Amino acid sequence: MQMKNMNDPFYRHSGRFGPVGMMIMLGLGAASGIVSGAIYGALIYWSPIIYLNLIGTIGAGFATGGAVYLGAVIGKVRSPIFCGLGGVIAGCAALWAAWVGWIYAYSAHGDTAVILLKPCYIWNTMAAIGREGVWGFVSSNPVKGLELYGIWIVEAVTIVGGAAYIAYVRVLGKPFCERCRRWAGKKTTLPELRPPQNARVLDGLLTGDVSGILTLGCGREGGVHIQVEVRGCGTCDETHIANISVVAESIDKKGNTETKTTHLVKNLRLSAADYQALLELKGF
Repeated sequence: MQMKNMNDPFYRHSGRFGPVGMMIMLGLGAASGIVSGAIYGALIYWSPIIYLNLIGTIGAGFATGGAVYLGAVIGKVRSPIFCGLGGVIAGCAALWAAWVGWIYAYSAHGDTAVILLKPCYIWNTMAAIGREGVWGFVSSNPVKGLELYGIWIVEAVTIVGGAAYIAYVRVLGKPFCERCRRWAGKKTTLPELRPPQNARVLDGLLTGDVSGILTLGCGREGGVHIQVEVRGCGTCDETHIANISVVAESIDKKGNTETKTTHLVKNLRLSAADYQALLELKGF
């Protein structure tokens, strides 16, 4: 895949990945999905606490997506789209394992424990459960039919969608140095800067112009300041990606400090000269 335009003032992933990296991402994601899904399936069978089951549903999706993200980092997969698709695949593996675990726990409660691995057998079991129902919010009135199908759809969307979302968003916000072939993990929080009096300073950021920021000076005004966080390569002086925000602090009626952060720009490329100029504002 081709590199993104380096003249773009905002960083975007190159979209590059290799077959080994893709296998690492999918393998780690699927393995985590199977383990977390099986544990989740057993949990929702044995747990009568609906809120705990809801947390388990979200947790299974997020844990699976986190594993996909970790695999993408290890395998250097720089494509958020493919990471999201990897999350969908791993999420489906988690959903499959959840049903395997649930059916095993249900059957083990009876005479013979059964492990169903083939999707067609699981589907037939789901159909039978959908007709009769095996649990309910009230023990004498089991949930079944369309109501139960609706719950299953929400569960599937939460697990699969959660895995895809976490994998996509986490990789999207992690810049990569193509020159050194490593993730830009060096994080630097630059000095607090006074808010600008001229709106053109902030408008310039939208086109990649940071010259106005360099004239602001350090400090706060009325509890408000500009915060600049930069992620860099740590090896070369080529990759500096900035997130710039307005941070406002206030005191509520109880005397507690409240902080509100408004993001101005994300993934803004900084030249080596601009980055050094920001560091020199406070002698970093």
